[in-house]
Formats: sequence, structure tokens, C-alpha cells
Amino acid sequence: MVDSKIFKTQDYEQFVVYEEFHRPTTDKQLDKLERKILRENKLQDWPIWITEKMEIVDGRHRFSIAKKHNLVIYYIFQYESKDYHSWILKKFGMVIDK
Repeated sequence: MVDSKIFKTQDYEQFVVYEEFHRPTTDKQLDKLERKILRENKLQDWPIWITEKMEIVDGRHRFSIAKKHNLVIYYIFQYESKDYHSWILKKFGMVIDK
């Protein structure tokens, strides 16, 4: 189940980041993402996904870049992993197989 409400904050300390659970990313990829965020700042269009314990499920890099530059964090609660994939597909107007 997803709570579709998107929240926002600059209280970065409330989030839990587990580095070991995320895929590796190169410095080049991170630099590119950082430049894009600073140029376009559309973080509200791609909120980070968190658990009820405020653990980041998706968006660790967006989170760290926003924190580094003191930008607002947009987040949404995710309770099941399948919800995230359904949300992405709907966002891009793709058909979801049942």
C-alpha cells in the first residue's frame, strides 16, 4: 500500500540511509545527477521512497545531493516494493499487467 501524499522537509536527520543496501554508482553518474538536480531541481517530481521507519528505499543519491545543497526533500511512504514499480509505470502512462 502506498500513501500517495508527498511530504517535504529539510530535516535530513530524520531519514535512515543504509549504504550497503544500494547499488553502486560511479562518481561520473553522481556528478551528472547532481548537475541535473541543481539545474532543473525537479525533486518534487521524483520523491524519495521511505518505510514507516524513515528508511530510504529508493532515492539515496537524490537525498544526499539535496542534503549537500540544503534543498527540500520530497518523500513518499512505501509499504510494499510492488507499489513503487506500479507507481513508476503509472507515472509514465504504461500498462500494468495484472
